[in-house]
Amino acid sequence: MAVPLPARGLLGTLAGLLLWSVVPVAAGRESSVVVSSSMTPTLAVGDVVLARPVADGDLTPGQILLVDDPDHAGRLRLHRLVEVTDGGLVLRGDANARADSTPVDRSAVALLHRTTS
Repeated sequence: MAVPLPARGLLGTLAGLLLWSVVPVAAGRESSVVVSSSMTPTLAVGDVVLARPVADGDLTPGQILLVDDPDHAGRLRLHRLVEVTDGGLVLRGDANARADSTPVDRSAVALLHRTTS
């Protein structure tokens, strides 16, 4: 029995969405949705970002990092690296006037890889 064209289209769409969600994870990427406007205009609320692990020696000021939030356990923070210090990483949201008050431990980092809206 042949599958009608609309059903094949729906199955193709579902397969594409499944691949879109599984392939980045299989490639060592972590996806996250931007939930605040602290990185505007670079990133908007609702953007989806993919991040990959980054070695400590590969950290460079100007990179956007996805990190474990040092101020809120279990949450993530997506901000730009301002400075690497002995006390940790200093981050700042593009829309924020000042750097974040709490440095981030170097082990809590993933590098932003790509964004989509």
